[in-house]
Amino acid sequence: MRKRSAGAVSGGGCSDRASSSLAAIASALSTGDLAAAENLLDQLMATAGDRPPALSYLRARLYCGKGQHVAALDLLEASQATGETAEGCYLLGVCWQHLREWKLSEQALRRAIALDYWHTDAHILLGVSLRHLGRKLEALRCFEQALAGDPRALLARLYLSELCAETRDFKRALVQLHVLLGFAPDYVPAHRQRAANLFTLGDQQQAMNELRWLVQRGEADAWCFHTLGSIYQACGEPLQALRAFEYALRLEPARIESIASAAQLSAELGQLSDATTLYRSLLDEPLWEKLATQALAHIAQQRSNPGTAVASAPELPPFTGFAVPRAFLAAPTVNNLTNDTWARAGTTRSVISGQTIDWRQQQKVTRILTVARQITQQLTGRLGKQHIFTTLLVSWGKKLLASRRASAKTRDLKPKQEEDV
Repeated sequence: MRKRSAGAVSGGGCSDRASSSLAAIASALSTGDLAAAENLLDQLMATAGDRPPALSYLRARLYCGKGQHVAALDLLEASQATGETAEGCYLLGVCWQHLREWKLSEQALRRAIALDYWHTDAHILLGVSLRHLGRKLEALRCFEQALAGDPRALLARLYLSELCAETRDFKRALVQLHVLLGFAPDYVPAHRQRAANLFTLGDQQQAMNELRWLVQRGEADAWCFHTLGSIYQACGEPLQALRAFEYALRLEPARIESIASAAQLSAELGQLSDATTLYRSLLDEPLWEKLATQALAHIAQQRSNPGTAVASAPELPPFTGFAVPRAFLAAPTVNNLTNDTWARAGTTRSVISGQTIDWRQQQKVTRILTVARQITQQLTGRLGKQHIFTTLLVSWGKKLLASRRASAKTRDLKPKQEEDV
């Protein structure tokens, strides 16, 4: 991301001593040492005869770091009145975003970009504001512009991937995450996003790998544990699934889907007391009341039936951690995405562009070009030159690819699809 320089906040007619103090304050703010920055600001304000705009800007940055965005807005608007700067407009956009004023944030960030077009952070936050305003196509362009200025902008690539997943363009989403993890292999949000994409595409084995990695690193949230439980349940391992749902409820006790799944598995495993408690907690939920009532009636009937009455709950095996499902152990272990996953991701339609990438058609064209090259090599070896038929075949394959790309772009420019966005 684009870093603020000390020169961006120094100057304004300050003395050398004041300039060095401003640089020290900016350095403390950049490292997150708010206490030291506040002490230096108080000392400088007590000794300075006049207060340059840079001092108000740094005080506003301090307020932003403390979460006092309203106070920061007052200082920023006062300092910007004497002359707008890209950093000042950017910080205004940050404050408006924290106050969820997306339209005002957009206006401030556009002014920052007008003053400094290659301000990467401004492009990223502008994309966030536009995304909240429902203007996804413009948001996508902002993230792309941020990456054009800084290909290593992790947030821009992550937000671009999330936006592509939202619009069902899973192939591009997975590609962005693959590049991002190449820059930062341990970036937790990227692993979580990739797990969500793979689970949506039905690649449960690869999604399980990502989720277990998050659990081992201690970075799993309630969604991760719930999804992990869903995969274990689909693989026929109810005990592992129950433990995953229990972990999800520890982090988010009011998660209805996890309560319902844990209640069902508890009943299947003979833990009728736990199942009763969980089902009773669903009676206040309108969407789950009928299901919970039926399940409680079935449990009561099961307990009252002398032939099937359970004297005590069966002892469950001790939990030793989330292991790989037995169904996955039979399959070969892969660390990269399979062709099947790429095929499913490649044939999804982007809501934004309306473009469908047909994986099978790409493979067909690739095979044609491969055969053409083989024929060319054979003819070159026998005749000493390329045969005209081979040249025409290669040319036809290239024209086919170009025509399909051109038709996809033509569909993107149709007014009807812009209205659908």
